[in-house]
Parts: sequence; C-alpha cells; structure tokens
Amino acid sequence: MVNWDTAVHPDDRRDYDAFNQALCRGEDGDVMYRLIGADGITRWVHDRAACRKRPDGAFEVSGIVSDVTERRRLEDDLKRSMREMQHAHRELEHARAAAELRASTDELTATFNRRRFAQIATESLASTPGRCGLLLLDADHFKQINDAYGHAVGDAVLVDLAQRLSAGLEPGDCLARWGGEEFAVLLHDVASDDELVQRAERLRNAVRRSPIAHGDVRVELTISVGCALASDHSHTLDALLDIADSCLYAAKHEGRDRVSLLPSSQTAGASTAEPEAVGLARALAYASSLREGIPEDHAEQVASLAVLTAEHLGLAARAVQRCRLAGWLHDIGKLAISEQILTKPGPLDDAEWTLMRTHPGVGAAVVTRVAALRQAAPAVRHHHERYSGGGYPDNLAGPAIPLEARIIAAADAYAAMTATRPYSAPRTAQDAAAELRRSAGSHLDPAVVDALLTVLGLAEQAERDAA
Repeated sequence: MVNWDTAVHPDDRRDYDAFNQALCRGEDGDVMYRLIGADGITRWVHDRAACRKRPDGAFEVSGIVSDVTERRRLEDDLKRSMREMQHAHRELEHARAAAELRASTDELTATFNRRRFAQIATESLASTPGRCGLLLLDADHFKQINDAYGHAVGDAVLVDLAQRLSAGLEPGDCLARWGGEEFAVLLHDVASDDELVQRAERLRNAVRRSPIAHGDVRVELTISVGCALASDHSHTLDALLDIADSCLYAAKHEGRDRVSLLPSSQTAGASTAEPEAVGLARALAYASSLREGIPEDHAEQVASLAVLTAEHLGLAARAVQRCRLAGWLHDIGKLAISEQILTKPGPLDDAEWTLMRTHPGVGAAVVTRVAALRQAAPAVRHHHERYSGGGYPDNLAGPAIPLEARIIAAADAYAAMTATRPYSAPRTAQDAAAELRRSAGSHLDPAVVDALLTVLGLAEQAERDAA
C-alpha cells in the first residue's frame, strides 16, 4: 500500500504542503494536486477541508477528497483548444493583414495601387478640401528604355523611380503607381499653386539628379508632371485627375522633363494624330465585330454614346477623345477568343466564362502597343469592373475605376441591351434605360448613368420605371 503523503506528485508538493500548514493554523482550505497510485497511474484529486477548534484548543479537521482526473482532462483540453483557437485567430489576422496589404499595394514598386490611392484621395478630398494637391507623373521615353535594355531593366528603373519619389514626399503624402510608368501623388497641406509647383519640382529634381544604375546599365531618367490643386468641395477626384492629366499632356507636349500647372488647350487634345487614331480604332473594331458576328455599328454606338456622356459631364477634350477611342476598342480583346465561344447561342459554362473574362486585359495589351491608341488602354482594360466591386480583371471599385471605363461600361450596357444578339432579343430603349437605373450604384456609376440617360432623353422615364 502506498503512503498518501509520499504519493503526492513532486511538482505539486509545494501546494500540498502549504495546504496542510494552513490546516495546522486552523484555516479552511482546498487544493488540487496529483497522486501517483500504486498502479503507476497519475490521478488528479481535489482535497477540501474545514477546521473546527475544540475546547482543549486543538483543531478538528474534516474534509473530502474527490477524484477530478476527468474534469481536469476536460479543462486541459478546453484550455488547449482555446490556445489553438487564439493562435489560429492570430494567424488569420496576420493573413488578413497580409492580404489587405497585397490588395492595396503595387506588386512591383511596393507603392499603393490605383484602387487604394483612389480610396485615400476620395476620403482626403471629403475631409480636407482646399488643402490637397494632386500630381500625375510620367517617366519620359520609358518605352525606349524597355526596347533598348529589356523589361528587367525597365522594372528596375520603375522600382528606383518609386523609391526616389517616396523619399521626396512629406509625412501624410500618398504615392501610388497609377499604371505602367505613370505615378500619382496626393499632397497634403498645400497652400497655393506656387507651393504645389515647388513640391512637384522637388520630385522632378529627385529623379533627374543622378542616373539609375542596374548592373552595367545606367539610365538617365526624367519625368513630366501635371499638377492640380483642390480648392473646395467641388473638386472630386475625377475632376482633379482630369485637370492633372491635361497638365501632364501639356508638360509632355512642351518638351518633357518639366512641371505644368496649366492644362493643354482644348485643341491640343485633338491633335493631328486624331484622324489616324480613330481610323486605327475603327479598323480594329471592324475586325473584332467580324470575329464576334455582330454589326460594326455596336462599337460605333458605344463610342458615340461615350463621347456624348463625357461631354455632358464636362470632361476635357483629351478625356473625351479617350472615351471615343475606348468606345471603338473596348471589345478588341475578343479577337483572342474562339468563335465557338463568341457565337454560342446558349449560356457559357465556367471554363468558357474564364476565357471570356480575359478579353479586357488582352484588348488593353493590344492597345498599349499602338502609340496613337495607348491613351485608351486603361478604359479598355477596366470597362468590365463593377462600381461596387467584384468585376474583372482587377476587382476595382468606385473612383479607382478610370472614369472613361465607367462611361464605356454604361454605354456598352445600353448598346448591348438594345441590339439584336444571338442569345437575346433587343430590349426597348425604355426597358434598357430602366435597367441602367436599377444597375446604378452596383454595376454602374450613378453619375455616369444620369449623364447617359440625360443625353438619350430617357432620364425621367427611367426614373419612373425603376421606381
């Protein structure tokens, strides 16, 4: 038979002795400890005792010892499960934070991406109007760098460019890769046009101060900068981008490697290259319509509606021109889609939809390779994004979607609904207008829908039908 006192587990000896010493002082108590039985099994026990003083001054102790091995096992299992859950929660939080970082960061340059920049800029313009400045910066002759040294060097140049720009910013400023070799900067606490230009010049000089080195290659890089200053609540992000883009165009037109606060003239947007650009766009659209088996006038209708909508919104000539070109070009990526999918009379299956969703990216890649059309590439790439998010190819939302792409999306939707297609009969103009109104805020930009319906003369009817 094992002596009780000697059966106490060594690790629990201190607690057991303290319990007995308290009893000797006449103090009630309880303790939990382990006993190693004669059978070699370790059991948890709960020892509870009460003291009653006798007339002779001695203490009478009464108590009970319970086997709580199973309860302790369950408690230990619960604690272990809680620790595992806490660890899993921390891992989930880390994974969520990493995913959010990836979703808001440009993979190459580690700056913000277009979507996150649009969110930050929109919030800043709403909370501190009149104190924000917007810069659009473009690397001069960047295509020549890629052509001469390859894309690996081109990527290295963009990374170094982003680092130089970031080093030239002040706390609170925001830098993003806007697309290709173009960056956007949101400046805070800008008091005047002069200060805006000074801060833009600081960034321009930071880029040109020394060559960018990559291995044995040394690249002399300059940037052109377009500036826009927010003066009050009337300056939305789209409005500032339009101004800054026009100023950037002016800086390029005037010789590059400079900062411009003055937009290009309305005639500058319609340069002598415009007829060539439109001719190229028409030709590509015609090829795409033949492949898809739809009338050529679909692209022409989208382009026409997009131009009318852009003009109604008061966009500058260059933005209107981008809408015209993108209207013609929005579906040219379908040249890479098989005719069996394009002309299928029934619904597409998952694999077919996966292929179909590649056409905006393919189209933008084609447009980017033609200098006269390159300005339309962002609108071509993003015309299937959804205003509330969840579209493709980049899951952009709200102001992060280029305004021209939002205009093309609405014009394309109306033109598609009112056209005869292999898989659907045409809808009336009134039905299509009501559907646009219902889609405003989810698929489509409400302001763009309002403008499109106004130029179509369907605004009031659509409002009544949607209600």
